[in-house]
Amino acid sequence: QKHPDEFFLLGTEILTFAIALTVVFFLDDAYHSVELFLFSALMLVLPSSQSAVQLVNQLVTSLLPPEILPKLDFSEAIPGDCVTMVAIPTLLLSEKQVRGLVENLEVRFLGNHDPNIHFALLTDLPDTREPAGEDSPFLALCTELIRDLNEKYAPQKMGTFFLLHRHRVYNPRERAWMGWERKRGKLLDLNKLLRGQYDSFPVKIGDLSILPRVRFVITLDSDTELPRGTAHRMVGALAHPLNQAIIDPGKNIVVAGYGILQPRIGVSVQSTARSRLAAIYAGETGFDIYTRAVSDAYQELYGEGIFTGKGIYEVDTVLRVLDRRFPRNALLSHDLIEGAYARAGLASDIEIIEDYPSRYSAYNRRKHRWLRGDWQIAGWLFPRVPEESGPRVPNPISLVSRWKIFDNLRRSLIEPATFLLLILGWLVLGRLPWEWTLATLAILSLPAWCQLAVDLLRALFRFDPITAREALSSFYAANVNLFFTLTFLAHQSLLSLDAVVRALIRRTVTHLRLLEWETAAEAEMGATHRAPVDVYLNWAPALALALGLSVLFVRPAALPAALPILLLWASSKRVAQWLDRTPTVPGNQPSTGEV
Repeated sequence: QKHPDEFFLLGTEILTFAIALTVVFFLDDAYHSVELFLFSALMLVLPSSQSAVQLVNQLVTSLLPPEILPKLDFSEAIPGDCVTMVAIPTLLLSEKQVRGLVENLEVRFLGNHDPNIHFALLTDLPDTREPAGEDSPFLALCTELIRDLNEKYAPQKMGTFFLLHRHRVYNPRERAWMGWERKRGKLLDLNKLLRGQYDSFPVKIGDLSILPRVRFVITLDSDTELPRGTAHRMVGALAHPLNQAIIDPGKNIVVAGYGILQPRIGVSVQSTARSRLAAIYAGETGFDIYTRAVSDAYQELYGEGIFTGKGIYEVDTVLRVLDRRFPRNALLSHDLIEGAYARAGLASDIEIIEDYPSRYSAYNRRKHRWLRGDWQIAGWLFPRVPEESGPRVPNPISLVSRWKIFDNLRRSLIEPATFLLLILGWLVLGRLPWEWTLATLAILSLPAWCQLAVDLLRALFRFDPITAREALSSFYAANVNLFFTLTFLAHQSLLSLDAVVRALIRRTVTHLRLLEWETAAEAEMGATHRAPVDVYLNWAPALALALGLSVLFVRPAALPAALPILLLWASSKRVAQWLDRTPTVPGNQPSTGEV
């Protein structure tokens, strides 16, 4: 903790090269020439880096006990100087969806009702290519439902409900009429409205006299649940004096304390019942490493976490450090960079619940847009960065914040690098293709084996059979995830490369469609155009066949090593269809996932 950069960043780098060089030296036929040795080591760096990061994370969390952020006890009531708004940025898509939004808002209220906690929907209408009126029946319905909630609960005097709706404006870069800056714009506009600076909400339902007194905002996605009492604990944590944000006046960023707190995110039971995909992967990290691989290492070593867009922030702090800090129409995934400026802390003992994608296509669409968003903020790795006004200024964020950005870029290339490593192992590298195939699998499974060894040793010294059983169960789950990682490796590689190339071309050449987005609800419904991520899945059998023929003609001896993995790639669409199905409960009818 005294030298976190040296331990975490340098340690990850050293371990990455140690793994890569160990594999090359073990496969001794690879270094009969210096060129082949260097090329082999280079091909191993990215796959090895993923194992290195996971191992360092395991080491940090094993050595350092979790530190719980201090909190004020607001379980009985939120004080008058901590008025809080629970804000849900969303689109109004259909009558059923609007009714669901309002019902979920009511559920959050019932679990967290307090005279100083208020609940708001921040809404836009969907994008249109042509000018369209704002008199939507969905807006009228939402207005009516919010008014009904206020009338229903007014006698309790336990918080009120708001609807804050923006009109669409024309965005020439997106060539569409849309809400300004999407979710980021809604929250920026909300902050300015709360401080009386600017009003971009022509439709406002609720007691507007409350707005100037709002100190904290809890922002959630439309499918995020707020368990009973969670809001009180989140407010108590951010209001604690030891967590108060301290802003560097020169850099205008938070350097101590927190402007944002990110709770731990769990997965709803309802979503795990909708498909095998959600049931298998909702709580695991092997398959979904992009979204769920981040451990508590950042919080334990650096005292800060990663903001993922759902949490609580202080209005004055966030408005001061984020207003006019980023170029317009450029940030698709803004959470990580906002957390770097406002300093996000991880409140790991507070949990909110959200749905996991129930369809493989929905998962891939979500991943694709997050990958594009990560590459669009790659410029914050450099010494000078753009601001809204245009000229570049010194980059104010810390070294570890830049590492977080780099880590996401690195992770986005893991699957293409592993895919390429397998192919080169079959066609080019070494005399024995089996060795390169097994080496690749060993690199992928190394963290699981290390974690198993640590857990079993811990159980042995403690004479704890429960810990041993949990270790074996986790190891089994890790191997199941490894199987599906291999099965979808070809498709995931195409998906990642597509996202990276699109982001780079749009960011550096066309400057168009940088805010192309699809909500989770739209992805689940498959309501938008046929996405490339779906098309690539249809290519997997042809790609596997082409690679198999290449191996057969170029290096027939490698075919036995390649064939099992090629068969997995060829069957990936069938496996995806199996994962999309609703899991069955022995002795019962298949679950519908409905409550």
